[in-house]
Formats: sequence, C-alpha cells, structure tokens
Amino acid sequence: GNTAAVLHSGLTQSQKFSEWKRILRKEARVVVGARSAVFAPVPDLGLIIIDEEHDAAYKQQDGFRYHARDLAVVRARQAGVPLLLGSATPSLETLQHAWAGAWQHLRLPARAATVALPAVRILDMRSAEASGGLAHELMRAMRQALAAGGQVMLFLNRRGYAPLLRCDACGWCSECPACDAMMTVHTASRQLQCHHCGRAQPVPLRCPACDSSDGLQMIGLGTQRLEQTVARQFPQARVLRIDSDACTTGRQFAAAVAQVHAGAVDIILGTQWLSKGHHFANLHLVAVVDADQALFSVDYRGEERLAQLLVQVGGRAGREMTNAGQVWVQTRQPQHPVFNVLREPYETTARRLDSERHTAGLPPHSAQVSLLARHRDAVRVMQALAFTRDGAQAAGIGRDWQWFGPAPAVMPRKDGQQRAQLLVQAADKSSLQRELPQLVAWLQAQAKAFRVRCAVDIDPLWLE
Repeated sequence: GNTAAVLHSGLTQSQKFSEWKRILRKEARVVVGARSAVFAPVPDLGLIIIDEEHDAAYKQQDGFRYHARDLAVVRARQAGVPLLLGSATPSLETLQHAWAGAWQHLRLPARAATVALPAVRILDMRSAEASGGLAHELMRAMRQALAAGGQVMLFLNRRGYAPLLRCDACGWCSECPACDAMMTVHTASRQLQCHHCGRAQPVPLRCPACDSSDGLQMIGLGTQRLEQTVARQFPQARVLRIDSDACTTGRQFAAAVAQVHAGAVDIILGTQWLSKGHHFANLHLVAVVDADQALFSVDYRGEERLAQLLVQVGGRAGREMTNAGQVWVQTRQPQHPVFNVLREPYETTARRLDSERHTAGLPPHSAQVSLLARHRDAVRVMQALAFTRDGAQAAGIGRDWQWFGPAPAVMPRKDGQQRAQLLVQAADKSSLQRELPQLVAWLQAQAKAFRVRCAVDIDPLWLE
C-alpha cells in the first residue's frame, strides 16, 4: 500500500482525518506535509526532517501562532529522536546553534551535479537603458540564451500588474478603503486588489477624485506587467507566469512546473514560489528583476531574506550544463555588500549579518516578544498596550528588558481595524520565558477592560 501520508491545508477535514487514522494505525510510515504536519500523531516517531528550514512560511501568523521548526525541536527532544534541518541558506537562528556547537553542523561542500558556478552580473539600473522594467543589456543576454536553446527565468517578488494606480492630474492614489496600503492593479481581472485584506474593486476608467480620464498612471512593476513587456519584446517566445494569481491550486502549479520540464516554455516568470528547490535542467539564465524591495524594508531581517533569495534563485541556473548558467540582478544599489553572496559562500554573508545583529543587540543575540492589539478605535488600542506596559513594569516584571512602544503597527489599519504593538526585548530567552506568563496576564486583563482583541507573537519574524 501507500506508505506515505500527506498533510496540508488543501485537504478537506475528512481527508485529513483519514490520513491521521492511517498514521495512527501505522499504515503510513512516512508523513510529508506543510507546517501543520508537525502535529501529526506519529506513534513511533524515528526522525523529523525540516527542509528549507529558513523559510518564513514555517511561521503561522494568525490565530494560534507558532513556528513549525521550533515545535519540531521540542517534539524531537521529547521523543528522543534526531532532527535534521536542511537549507542551503540557514537562518541566523539555526546557524547560531551550529556555531556555538550546540547543534551538529553538516556541510555539503559540493554543488549538486554541476560543473561550474553561474556567472553573476549586477546591473546598475540608475544608468542602464531599460524598457518596461527590463534593461536592454539583460534582454540581449536573454535573446542569446534562447537562441542557444535554453530557458530563461525572470523573478519578481510582486504579483499583479502594478503596485498602485495614481492620477497625475490631482495626485489621487489607489488606497485600500480598509487598510493603510495601496491596492494593486490586476489587469487580467480588471480589478484593484488589496493583498492584505483581499478587498477588490473594478479599476476606474476615470480618476475618482478629479474625473480626469487621461491622468491615471500605473506605477511600479508586478508580474502581470512584466509578462506584457516580455510578450512584446520576445513575440516568438513561449511565456509562462507562475504566481498565486495564475496558479490558485497545487495541481495548477504542478502542471505549470511540468510544462517547464517538458521544454514547452521558453521564459518563466514568477514570484518567490519559483525560488524553491525546483530542478530545471535547461535553465541558462535567471534574473532578479528588482532586488531593491528588500533593502528598503522596515524589517531588520530584510537583508538576510534577500541574501537567501539570491542564493536560492542563483542555485536554479545552469544545474546540468557544461557551460555555466548566468545570474543577472537589477538594482539601484550595486555597491551593496548583500550582492557578495552570489560570489562567495553564504556563510560569509551570514557571519557579517550576524555580527551586525550582535552589535545592534538584535535576535538571535536577544529574544523578542510582540504584544499586539486591534480595535476600530486607535486610541483604545494604544491605551490598552500602554496600561499593560505600565502595570507590568510597576509590578516589577521585566526589570532588565527593553520596552519599545506601544506604537502603531507598520500597517496601522488592516481590514478596518486599527493595530498597534508593544515590543519587548530581553538579553536571552530564559528571562523572557520566566516572566512572560505574568506579562500575558496583564495584556489579557487590559484587553478585556478596553474590549480590544490581543495576540502575543513570540520571536516575531517581522513587524506587523
């Protein structure tokens, strides 16, 4: 029979239940799944493997908040079984344990079945001639790769057509009515869509503010717009867009990947879905169309994520060819040290980032907890968190912690709710863990008093 059970959110409740029964009866000896599979009722657990352990998708962000990797550590320890964390670009948290000698560090020094590392080109977009978001020099290289019978992959971490619609006549922007965010233009569905709350509305033909019909401009670049540029510049090429708009189900995604393997596609373009370990044998050239998004983020992990992405994307090029593949990166900051990761071992960059974090006293050299509150009324939200902080401090909780905030969230309004957060940072996990239950009790009491909804995010992966 089938000895593997598969668990993911695409299954119905009854499908999940039957897989759980097979696991309990020991009919399924192997469980493969997404983050929730860490809870699978395996009676005689022997080994846990977390592949691509650095991936932020292992963190559940709403409802019951947890990190599947951290739970796997606990579960492996309880069961007394080995845990294997795999990644070409491990997170700094994981490397920290390895460098300290607490975890065993296994290295794979050789690249899988390849002859040479890809040739890397960093394109300075401040001086490059470009059309539709692609530098002319990159397009020439794409033409050469296609002429040689190879495939090309363009990577852009922004779905939709354009990140915002703006009126040149009066300055109106396509803001979401419920979030402090811009609605993205999706031309295929002729909709403006908010990627945060899901609200959608038709793309206006005239400016809603000043009624101008020719002032509306689409600003920025998304995967759909890139698809149009590519179709215009490479009319002979077969183009396939792979993102969560084009592939809404796992089956569609698998079908798209199969087309690439079958050689039915010349140019593949898509979002971070593509950087995951797919092995495309005939990929001659990979390009990161806009590397700068991560460098301008409010998130101190932005550079770590970009470094991981560059290595993962670069690892797709020239995997089976005798001539090395090419990796192109378009950026307005070509001197930025993060791009060295394409020329030197990832660990070199990881050590640099780690020492920067150490100097700044940021994780993994400290431990953080974020207390979140939301309500229609912004004042209440801030008050609930301020009272939590003041009450807890007066009670002597966290004397040696740093308290940041409360402050409005990075996106203060989401889905009609005002959001704020109070960030607490301690020198190490043990002091946080010791006193956290009392702090959470204070938060819950204030949330009840102010009638706001609250949440606790331990080891937040990004600021909300």
